[in-house]
Amino acid sequence: MPPSLGSFEAFFLGGKSIQDLQRIHSQLLMMIARKHGLGCAMSIVGASLQWLSTMDEREPNPSVLLRSPPHAPPRNATPKERWIEAVRKASARPDPWAHRLSQLPLERGKRRRWEAKSGSWRSEELLVRLESEPFAKGAMRICHRAVSMDRRNWVAKRYDSDPDVSALESDVMMQMIAKDYAERFNACGPPKKVDFIEASVLQLPERPEGLRDFAVEAYLDGNFTKHSSNSGFVADDVVRNTPHAFSHFTFEASGAEQIVVDIQGVDDLYTDPQIHTASGSSGPRFGRGNMGLRGMALFFASHRCNSLCHQLGLTPFAHSPMPGDGAATQYRPMNGSPNESPREEVVFDGSLVPAKSSVPHSAPGESVECFARNESFDMF
Repeated sequence: MPPSLGSFEAFFLGGKSIQDLQRIHSQLLMMIARKHGLGCAMSIVGASLQWLSTMDEREPNPSVLLRSPPHAPPRNATPKERWIEAVRKASARPDPWAHRLSQLPLERGKRRRWEAKSGSWRSEELLVRLESEPFAKGAMRICHRAVSMDRRNWVAKRYDSDPDVSALESDVMMQMIAKDYAERFNACGPPKKVDFIEASVLQLPERPEGLRDFAVEAYLDGNFTKHSSNSGFVADDVVRNTPHAFSHFTFEASGAEQIVVDIQGVDDLYTDPQIHTASGSSGPRFGRGNMGLRGMALFFASHRCNSLCHQLGLTPFAHSPMPGDGAATQYRPMNGSPNESPREEVVFDGSLVPAKSSVPHSAPGESVECFARNESFDMF
């Protein structure tokens, strides 16, 4: 029988079997979880795994830093406080990739970031570990696990059939331009802020041609939700105002030149957007998913302006009645009166140019003045 936990320190563990050590380890974690909470027990496991990935087998008596269990932020917490709490929670969880990547060799790489405001690339040298075998595969891209020297977990993506780095650059530019739109959207004071994960291009020059370029972004852990697609699809199971109002906002903030669609991610932290452009092949092409005016038309064919669109002063589009118009994404008057009509309507005739909008047109990086009102909202 294994020793009781009360006299744990009196035993020399070096002579115990693996089975006994596993039982002692389980009992110890159970005691910590009961006394200090499950978060603290998970924090200890995570810290132990991180320590093991860098341990020297000759080092005696290792110590593990105990961290206090995280606490939920108050309901009135600011966005910054919620981000800090999210980081604290993530730090308390065990690293899901530590055992996979810690033994991989370090590779010299070059990381390039797209600055949406200046319209230029910024480069830096770094060392990374990257798995050779992908852990996920989509219709066009495959995903590899990667970790930086400062222990940040990344997803490294590359096209399976197209090694041209310009396609990856286009994806990164789209995501960073969408991130810039998110900052301008948040400046208008919506009930819920949105953001996009920072993306960049990673080149590993020592790898073979065609296998050295990746688009990398932070690993996003949590329940993933796809709110819309690049071809007019709108999710029916999770209908929320914020993702669709954000897409509508980007259309008007760009002066009807661009729209950010394919909104997906964890909560309101998004990734992998698509941008449709009115200019078509001229200007930034934004990949094969850029459907131009047709993509814009498909969005507005399924979009129903909601109360957040109204708060932001976005121009409603008039539609013919269609099934589902009673859904949560439909425009609803702010004062509850069923007879109130939108202040401006644009008949959907294919031109996609709003007659009037309260959102001034601006180029990426410029500030946008919003005429929002302080009213109560739900289903965001």
